[in-house]
Parts: sequence; C-alpha cells; structure tokens
Amino acid sequence: MSPDRRQINDSRLSLFGHGKERLIAFVCECADADCRRTVTLTAAEGSELRQQGKPILFRGHVADEDGPLAGEPSTETSESRSPEAPTRKGSG
Repeated sequence: MSPDRRQINDSRLSLFGHGKERLIAFVCECADADCRRTVTLTAAEGSELRQQGKPILFRGHVADEDGPLAGEPSTETSESRSPEAPTRKGSG
C-alpha cells in the first residue's frame, strides 16, 4: 500500500521546515491518484496551508474532498506553486 501524499508532505514539512524561507518540494495532493507533480513552497507557505486545512496542489489541480489521497513521492521534475499558497515577496 502506498503512503498517503498528505502524510508524505507533513513528514517533509516536519523534517525540512525549520527555516521559514527554506524551499521544500511537496507532492501534489490532488484527486488524481496517479499524479506525480511536485509543488515547491517555502516552509512558511506549507505551514500556512496546513493551518488553514488546505491541500498542497499543483497549479490547476483540484483536491478530492470525498476520498483519501494516496500516491507515491513525485518522480517528475515539473514544479509549480500551489494556487492556494500565499505569494512570496520578490517572487515576480
């Protein structure tokens, strides 16, 4: 059984989120169980999404509110910011 993508992201945030501006590659938590996209956010942005109870999503992807999210860590190099993520200063 594959680990839950939210659990993977929570582990990444716990392990690598000790600097607010540190960039972390999170796994997209969308409804597509085959999605392997990554989302690069700062530790502060990832923490803020978690505090708001929002998923980490690749641009244009949608969360499955009715079912569990399952998948493996991303193997793709395509990265995007989550549309739910706050905008960082100077990120153009």
